Amino acid sequence: MNDLGYFPGIIESDKGKFILGELYVVSDELLKRLDVLEGCPHFYQRKLVDVVFGDREYPVAAYIYVLTKASLNPMDTKIPANDWRSYYHDKVDQIKADVMR
Repeated sequence: MNDLGYFPGIIESDKGKFILGELYVVSDELLKRLDVLEGCPHFYQRKLVDVVFGDREYPVAAYIYVLTKASLNPMDTKIPANDWRSYYHDKVDQIKADVMR
C-alpha cells in the first residue's frame, strides 16, 4: 500500500498481504458510481478478492481498487503494515508537531 498524499493506493504486490480496511454492501448502481469516483479503470482497477472479516472463519468475495501500472510512482512512500488510518493519523500528528516548533 502506497501513500498517494491524501489517500492510499493498494498495489498489486500487496496481493496475499493483510490490509486493514472497511467492507460495505452496495448496490450495482452505487458500485458504478464508485468506479467513477475511483477513476476506474484508468487510475484504479476494480478486482474481486477473497477477504476475511470479523470473526468469520472463511473468506467472502469482495471488490478492492488496485492502482493501475500507469498510476504507479516509484517515489510514493510505502505504508507500514498496510494500515492507512494509523499511518495517516501519525502523519497528521507529525505535521502538527512540526508547525508548533
